[in-house]
This record gives sequence, C-alpha cells and structure tokens, in this order.
Amino acid sequence: MQDKSFEIYSQMLASEGISMIFSDTEETAYFDVKRRIIVMPKYNFLGATENQLLASHEVGHALFSKYSMDDFQKNAETYGPLFNILEDAYIEGKIKGRFPGLHKIFKEGYKTLFDNGFFGKNLEEKVRNMHFYDRINLFFKVGHCMNVPFSQEEKAFIAKIYSLSSNKDVVRLCQKIKEFAENNDNSEFPLINPDNINGSNGGAADSSVSASEDTSFEDNPSDSTGEDNPSDSDSEATTFEYNNCNPAS
Repeated sequence: MQDKSFEIYSQMLASEGISMIFSDTEETAYFDVKRRIIVMPKYNFLGATENQLLASHEVGHALFSKYSMDDFQKNAETYGPLFNILEDAYIEGKIKGRFPGLHKIFKEGYKTLFDNGFFGKNLEEKVRNMHFYDRINLFFKVGHCMNVPFSQEEKAFIAKIYSLSSNKDVVRLCQKIKEFAENNDNSEFPLINPDNINGSNGGAADSSVSASEDTSFEDNPSDSTGEDNPSDSDSEATTFEYNNCNPAS
C-alpha cells in the first residue's frame, strides 16, 4: 500500500475520516485523540503487513480507548507503562474481535517486528529476568514468537487480561497488578505457550492459567476510567503510543 492507501484503510476500519501522517522522526506509531490523527514511523523493514498492523492498532485506540485528558494523565501517572500495556492488549483484542481477518495481520506483522529487534535484542536470553510488566507486553504482542515465563500467580492475571471488556476493567486491573508487582519479585517461572491461554478474545480461559482466581471487576478502586464520560469528545489532545517498551535495551 502507498501512504494514502493506509489512510483510506484506517478510515474504513474506524468508520470516520481520521488522518494519517508518516514521520521520518517518530520512533513509534501513536494516535492523537483530539486531532484524530494517526502518526506512523518510517522504518526500512516495515512493509505492507507491518504498516497495516500498526495502523490497525492505532484504529483500535480510536475506536475503543475512551478517556478524557484528565483521566488519561491520571492513569498514566499512577500506573506508568502498565496502563498503556493493558490498554494495548484490550484494544487489540477488541479490534481483532470486530475484524477477525486481522488475526493473521497481527501475527505476521509482530513476527517481522520481533525479528528486526523492535522489542529488543536477544529476548529469549533476557526474558526470565524482565519485570512482570515487560513480560506481559511481550506475551500479548510476540508470545507466538518466543516463550514468555510466568509464575502461577502471574498466570491468573494473564487470564484476567484476556477477559478485559472495557476501559474501566483496564484501570481496575492496573491497580491489582501494580499492587501485586510491588509485593513480588521475579522468581523461577515455568514457560507457557500463548496458544494454550485463551480468553474472551479467542476462547475460554485455560484452567491452568485462571487458577480458580476471581476474574470479575466488580470492585471500583478508581474513578479515573474515563469511560462513558460525556466530555470525552471535547477533551484536549491525548495520544496513545504503540508500546514496544524495548525491555531488552
């Protein structure tokens, strides 16, 4: 596809006239909520499939990330990269559910990004010592390219991420995972294959992952979800970046 074709493609997915800019200086894709613009990076290894992946990801934010500027900033400050990591997993599940043909695009596109070191170098050697947040990000993006280790307690959170159904769920789970991570360090983990863990984005959760943990989100520890906020359409510019985290740098 040519640059204009990607813009048209994004408009068709989003069902609105969003714009797209290809930048020589940006290192990652992001979506500007206020101006309704997708900004795309230029890398030599990005072909049609990879650009389609990045564009589809940002359209996912356009469709399913519903936060006011204040809520977005509060969540980003409170939960740091975890907020973006879980939001990424949520919107990718939603857009692949709406457009099932994207499953192949995401899988192939992420494989190319992985092979070109977009997420870092020598990940297989380093993943066991990575922070839980980074391992979550790798699992949901390139778990089909490598084994990502999790403890039994962490597997229960992975199952809950598959079950996310709203922005409110994202924020509530951020709080639970943040509390867990602050009280647990990286111990010895069994390796798990993402093909054996399925949830609402692709099937029923595997019992070994859910570990009989409660996957509901009835408690409400935060009001900063931004969902169903009538002022969302009038909020200031909020950008959602494509999150590679580069944990191995």
